[in-house]
Amino acid sequence: MVFCVFVFINAGLAEFSILSGRLRGMVQGDRQDRCRRMNLRVKDFGGGIAMALLGLLFLSQSIALPIGNWNHPGPGALPKIYSTCLVCGGVFLMWRARSQRTANQFEFEAFTLRNIGLLFGAFVIFALLIRSTGLLLAAPCALILAYFAARGRSIPELVVLVVGITVGSALLFRYALGLPIPLIARPW
Repeated sequence: MVFCVFVFINAGLAEFSILSGRLRGMVQGDRQDRCRRMNLRVKDFGGGIAMALLGLLFLSQSIALPIGNWNHPGPGALPKIYSTCLVCGGVFLMWRARSQRTANQFEFEAFTLRNIGLLFGAFVIFALLIRSTGLLLAAPCALILAYFAARGRSIPELVVLVVGITVGSALLFRYALGLPIPLIARPW
């Protein structure tokens, strides 16, 4: 299944390059220039590939589960529906990345491992602090750490974000859903 997606993507790119004739003989040039000539939005195309591959992975894992019928859906119904929608969405995103021009089509953001590390660190900090300190301290610590991965940061925006998400998550998880998440952990 995954092989079929790679063949589809490669065949589509080869057909596009042969029909347009813009890529023949192009050995040099930077990534931005190549993308202009291909009319390709790299981030959207890469996101479409990732979505499609993730959907195919989920679909392959749910093959053995029975679907059931419309009156009594089985345990494999929703995973197969969701993974099929994920594959279709990924293919649609790849198609849109090749066919649509926008004003900011050729702007590239820097891919840094620092941002990924900050987001992963925020998850780890939240997981480590939620039981020992409670939601009212774990959520702001994770949000502040994750906020450093954003561009154009400002302190007032950070304060509103931290207070809003912390209060909202406390109201939602503790009171509306009734989950036993401690707001403030007691050491005794």
